[in-house]
Amino acid sequence: MIHRDLCNPNMTKSFSSLRMQFNFLLSRYVCWDGFIPLTLSEMAEKLRCDNQSIRKFIKKGIQDDMLRLEGDRLYLNKKVDEFSQGYIKHYPFLESAEFRSMSVHGQRFVLYTLWAGVHTGRPLKRDLSTLYHSKEERNGVLNLYYREPIYLVLDEVQQFLKLEIVTEKNREMVRVTGLQDQYAYQEALANEGEQKLLQEILLDHGVDELVSATSREDILKLKKHYLSSLQSVGLELFTHALKKLLSVHKLYELDMQGEIGKYLRSILVDLEQKILPTLHKQVFYVTKAIQTMEDTLVSGASLWIKRFEKQKQIITQAIQKIKSKIDPPCEENIPFVFYNWLENV
Repeated sequence: MIHRDLCNPNMTKSFSSLRMQFNFLLSRYVCWDGFIPLTLSEMAEKLRCDNQSIRKFIKKGIQDDMLRLEGDRLYLNKKVDEFSQGYIKHYPFLESAEFRSMSVHGQRFVLYTLWAGVHTGRPLKRDLSTLYHSKEERNGVLNLYYREPIYLVLDEVQQFLKLEIVTEKNREMVRVTGLQDQYAYQEALANEGEQKLLQEILLDHGVDELVSATSREDILKLKKHYLSSLQSVGLELFTHALKKLLSVHKLYELDMQGEIGKYLRSILVDLEQKILPTLHKQVFYVTKAIQTMEDTLVSGASLWIKRFEKQKQIITQAIQKIKSKIDPPCEENIPFVFYNWLENV
């Protein structure tokens, strides 16, 4: 999936064709927490450009609040966490040679129609004057300064879009009703970020040939569950548990028996009980940091306070959820039936 903002005409007006492909690449390799498990050289190789271009795109992405760097780790802020946030289906044609061979204005128009939702069956109708910097509309969607090139753009995008030019009240309008059939029914490109990251971790531990595809799916299901349930605390728990799992000598036997998922769950449950004292300490230190920031008149203090408050909230919620699983409330005289909450993962 591609975050809808990455097709927003206010953003794509300044994008080159290569910058658009850069955004598509990040969308296809973003992990659930926003991490991009691609090196600079890997990005350049996939986009067939030099490392300097990638550095430039990363710098601009940070300026646009689309990307962030934490040490040497690159994160995509415009990731899709939930369907309700709005997203664009990652159609294969967006990375095709046919799409890339179009003019940059044609590519922008196709993204504009996707941003408007034509792929969902929602029609788009716009006055041609809104597509260029006309007297009536200074912020033309396609960043063109004359009307004449618009017709060429609309002509070339017809290979992807069902559109027509109509006249209403002496105004020329472009009406787009959807994607051409050969593209509308394409299956979305799968996100490869988590699979790639897991493969790299297995390679680093020298066990990539000991963990089957089925076991990898079980591992990633657990990661997704912990990340969605406990957020950053869940990711920390999962990371430690995975390291423990990969150091087990009977890893191959567990894989052959289809027991890797269950074994990893048992490690996670054990770690949950052990991590509570550490989490309580983290809450204490974050609270002290907030108090210190509130007492200090420094530039950017309010921003840091918000970050610490969010971190404190995440940790506190994680503590409550872990405690509720360790010591679940039950009414007197009602027999307690143990529910393995991880079985639904």
